[in-house]
Amino acid sequence: MSRKVEYDVRRDFYAHLVDQPQAFFQEHRVGDLMARATNDLAAVRQLAGPLIMYSLQTLFVVVIILPLMFRISWRLTLLLFIPMPLVSLTVKFLASRFTCALKRFRTSFSQITARAQENFTGVRVVRAYAQEDAEIAAFSEIESSVRGKT
Repeated sequence: MSRKVEYDVRRDFYAHLVDQPQAFFQEHRVGDLMARATNDLAAVRQLAGPLIMYSLQTLFVVVIILPLMFRISWRLTLLLFIPMPLVSLTVKFLASRFTCALKRFRTSFSQITARAQENFTGVRVVRAYAQEDAEIAAFSEIESSVRGKT
């Protein structure tokens, strides 16, 4: 099911890109678009799978397990809910930190992908002007700065 979601999102993303004017591609680097088309859409699939599975699991717990727990011992079941606000706050805090780190990673990966794409596309020009070492150094500098950020 998650592969179907990824397929639909990827198809819609491609259809949206095809409809963009030429100015859009001058504003957005091709490497950035490639990174989004590959990694971000794969992340959608990786999120959709567990989301579907955990949603079904939560439904099962609420509909079947929770009533059974109340039937066995309503006091213990209510006691179980006491730490829930702390758990929720902890998850919210960790999720916000993870989201910030993920945004930095995506930006960094986009920079690396864009630079690699530009070099692959312009490899003849790079070789014609003997700029291989300069391009390797520039790529290494980007990669080093990315490694320092994450």
